[in-house]
Amino acid sequence: MNLEDIVTNLSFDRLTSNLSPSVKSHVVKVYSNMAVMLGLATLGTYLDILLDNFAGGMVSTIVSIVCLLGFYFTDERINQQQAQMYLYTYSLMQGMSLAPLISFVAYVDPSLIFMALGATFILFTCFSLSALNSSRRDMIYTAGLLSSWVSIYLWMSLINFFVGSRMMYTGELYLGLMVFSLFVIFDTQIMIAKAEAGSKLVLRHSLELFMDFIQLFVKLIQILLEKKEKKKRRERDE
Repeated sequence: MNLEDIVTNLSFDRLTSNLSPSVKSHVVKVYSNMAVMLGLATLGTYLDILLDNFAGGMVSTIVSIVCLLGFYFTDERINQQQAQMYLYTYSLMQGMSLAPLISFVAYVDPSLIFMALGATFILFTCFSLSALNSSRRDMIYTAGLLSSWVSIYLWMSLINFFVGSRMMYTGELYLGLMVFSLFVIFDTQIMIAKAEAGSKLVLRHSLELFMDFIQLFVKLIQILLEKKEKKKRRERDE
């Protein structure tokens, strides 16, 4: 098999051949809108770092919550422009909320940001494609698995809040990565199922996947930081 055949087999149409044209069109719109949201989040992070973390933290978190509530109380089928305004402002604020974390990581090791971003794109793409080609029965399995792992993750987080174990914290990070990876699969499966049933809310579906992407990115950043700290501790001990 030559390179041209491989590229053809990996084309979007081939990978989503099990979807109807209308559902496929919806998926393209969702990912396109999500790309805009990620662009705004990146802009928000850049602006907040440029302004010396002017809005990052409490201010951006409060505005994010307000915009999120405004979005959920707005029917995008009736008032799409208002829903978009809330959604895009939320994306910008989410980027600003990440600015303190990104600033810290850039101070420790700027390469970690690009490593985490690249890994997030790879994981998100792989899990999304697997979900696009899954069946309804797979969605039931994913839901069951997700509920179990979320329960374990929440209990582990609660216990570690009181215990403060570094080993448990590391396990919590990797379990969190697994949980949010499953969320990518599950939310994509739900999006497909709803689209097939006629519910094609582009903004709502892109928000769910955007949240999954951000959480994946944050978990990967935390894992890479933890590895960096472990390496420094070993070097000091030697």
